[in-house]
Amino acid sequence: MAQPAGDDPKAPLCPSFQDKTVSWLSNQFREVMASAGLVQSRGDHDKKEGKAGRGARRQMSDVSFHSLRHTATSLLKNAGVSDVVARDIIGHESE
Repeated sequence: MAQPAGDDPKAPLCPSFQDKTVSWLSNQFREVMASAGLVQSRGDHDKKEGKAGRGARRQMSDVSFHSLRHTATSLLKNAGVSDVVARDIIGHESE
């Protein structure tokens, strides 16, 4: 609440994230989940599984930032939120 509110509606909500990639955000989310004990850290998982580094085939997790977005979309739609508002909240620009 102590942060000043901006007048520009197009200004980023988190300016420090503005130049970050989607994969950076996904990795940060994964580490938060690992800290909560919901998943293994990617570094720990790779060591246990004996992965071959960057060349190894990536396994998709059931719990991810992407799945969180899908869940949020489903909850919004089930609550009767319009498509336009749901897309705006989730960050999709098209149907």
